[in-house]
Amino acid sequence: MKSSIKSFLHANGLWAEAVSEETEFCRSLMKVLPDGDESQQIARALETTLRTYSSSRMLLAKLCALLKQATGKGPTEIAICLFTAAPDLARSVSEISKLIKAGEMWLKWPMLGDIENPDKLATLKRVPNQLKSQIFKSGEFPDGTSIRGLSCVELRAAVNDLRPGQQPRPPTETPLRVAKHGLINLANAMSGLSELMLGIPEMQGTKAKLDEWHSEILRALTASPEKIKPAVFIRPSADNNRAIMSKVTSL
Repeated sequence: MKSSIKSFLHANGLWAEAVSEETEFCRSLMKVLPDGDESQQIARALETTLRTYSSSRMLLAKLCALLKQATGKGPTEIAICLFTAAPDLARSVSEISKLIKAGEMWLKWPMLGDIENPDKLATLKRVPNQLKSQIFKSGEFPDGTSIRGLSCVELRAAVNDLRPGQQPRPPTETPLRVAKHGLINLANAMSGLSELMLGIPEMQGTKAKLDEWHSEILRALTASPEKIKPAVFIRPSADNNRAIMSKVTSL
């Protein structure tokens, strides 16, 4: 791992000089990180940043990119690592993937370091490769529009204009895929309904049946040989700003 990681953590007040007791979060992440003091420091920094998530999205994006750099794992694997380490703190796979993309842009294109918005950096990652150097070094799109003066919506539109004729084709929806997507929605709805029943004594029998059906649906989804987009089953918690992972499965 590069010494710049230590410098970055020092600069952001995240390097702990005194070795504190290792948390469950750190022990979980150290299963995928290489051995060493810097790895332990990254794990501690990620835990600290996740606990102040609302005000530290860009910092979290940078730390996620450093985690990817250190482990060589992909965005989905990183997201699952964070879910495993802190299911009450980590967010959705898509959100963590976006943060990793933003962090990778910060690592690869230091001239974009003043753009402290992970949504914008993740969008700029979609700029065609042959135009990246020209646009990022000049700070302007080919028509002279500044990349820093646009809102997120305007930036997405400008990037899309650079990719003519590349409209994504709608996926072919087989009956099996349609059924599986329906079961995913049903499983998530059942999980939320089950939690609502927790405080109702007279509905515990129904809740037990609902949980049993929910488990059967998850088993059926996991057993199918057809692979489609990964899905994360979540259930709402008492805090509407949090989501707790119930199961991660490849569909």
